[in-house]
Amino acid sequence: MGGGVIRVWLNDSGEFTIYDEDAMPVAENPGFAVGLNYWEPYGDGHDYTSTLDGGDLCAAIEREGATGEYFGLVQRRIPCEPNTTYRLTLWVKTDTSSGSVAAGLGNWGSPNSHKDFGWTGGQTDWTQISGTWTSRPDEASMDIVLYGTRDFAGRAYFDELALEKVGPVPLGVSIRGPSHLDYKELGTYTADVSRGSGDYRYQWYKKTDGSDHWYSLGTGQTQGQSMLNRGFTLRVDVDDASTGAEGSATKDVEYEDDVRDERDRLR
Repeated sequence: MGGGVIRVWLNDSGEFTIYDEDAMPVAENPGFAVGLNYWEPYGDGHDYTSTLDGGDLCAAIEREGATGEYFGLVQRRIPCEPNTTYRLTLWVKTDTSSGSVAAGLGNWGSPNSHKDFGWTGGQTDWTQISGTWTSRPDEASMDIVLYGTRDFAGRAYFDELALEKVGPVPLGVSIRGPSHLDYKELGTYTADVSRGSGDYRYQWYKKTDGSDHWYSLGTGQTQGQSMLNRGFTLRVDVDDASTGAEGSATKDVEYEDDVRDERDRLR
């Protein structure tokens, strides 16, 4: 397996474990192979396990009529990394007279940062649904919820959940500072960063106009640069020491005499 794939399994102790691609267990029956152990029911419906044609178990929820309430199954406090996107994929089958079922990934309550997806209802065969959720900087765990909507009536089945770590959210990076400088004028340039933990490392580079070579300026959030007789481009690469997320930005700085000459030419 490649691409940073991880999956969620119920291990022998009945707890959810996230395995990375190097520690992935070889399981005969992924998903609900050991029934509903350590899944928590909620709401006013009925939950149980159902046997598939091949003899494997899947999760099922059922309600005779719509009650105006959500209901289903939830697995809580699954570890996650801050500022990281995850994808949940699973298979759903429905036999409903009203409403639909869906899956949710994230956190409920405060903060209410979950994402819901895959609404499926009516008479359907097994269908794969998938959706993503991105953790906030202060979130270290997430929940998976499999639920019926307020108007749900009938039964639905869930199987073969897989949780994929898509990766850290790219940082938003920009460079703040003057775009034009006079000869020997000093400009101060600051890297502004968003969507990260705040624990940033900076590396600055500079390239003069007419050159393809970037040379290192140093580290730190702020850099001071003086103009000689040629414009230049600044670049800052930023990585988040806590999450591993990265980002980069560039800024062109023009020689003011060249700017004046161009203005005069256009008059």
